[in-house]
Amino acid sequence: MSQPDLPGAPEAQPAARAAEPPPPVDPALDALERALALQQEGQHSHVIEAAVPHLEEGGPAEGADPSFIRAVLWTVVGISRHALGDIEGAQGALEAATAYARDRKQFGQRIGDFQMIQAMLADMDAQTEAARQLLYAACEVIEAGAPDAARWAAMCKLVAGDTAMRVTTDAVQVFGGYGYVDEFPVERMMRDAKITQLYEGTQQIQRLVIARALLGRSGN
Repeated sequence: MSQPDLPGAPEAQPAARAAEPPPPVDPALDALERALALQQEGQHSHVIEAAVPHLEEGGPAEGADPSFIRAVLWTVVGISRHALGDIEGAQGALEAATAYARDRKQFGQRIGDFQMIQAMLADMDAQTEAARQLLYAACEVIEAGAPDAARWAAMCKLVAGDTAMRVTTDAVQVFGGYGYVDEFPVERMMRDAKITQLYEGTQQIQRLVIARALLGRSGN
């Protein structure tokens, strides 16, 4: 028979629950956080460089952290997506230049009717689409964990960054003098495109990764 609670008696405390184990750490997420930490420390251009010793001969070296390497490759590919983007990249510059060439008139006709302007727009479109298809292919290769994923990521950023710089520069040319004034977006797009050739590994570093993968040697 249970005893009645006495006045002023302390309330019974529930039994202490065993501490729950911390949730498992996702290796890929942990690696991505480490890659982002390098960025926050201002080491944008060194993220891929830090991984270069592990990317020899087309794949990670023995003892390398695969999840970190994969996260680095995804950050490199992310820059390619930025370079080709609708807002700040090659696609946005192409669309702005096309709209301007359609509306701007000189000598009684649209400047888009001039063959040299048409040739520039055609090249901008073809180069942007080619870089985009390489981006898609690189994503599939990295997702599949292919041993030469580093080469694909490097090619992707190399082509996307150079394409963005070339296409945005041509967009400024289509706009003529107006391309330099901030009332139009292409001057900003050209400046934004340049950074895609610099951070997350310069274009020179991407060429180094590609060449080492092709030659199958360390380069030491």
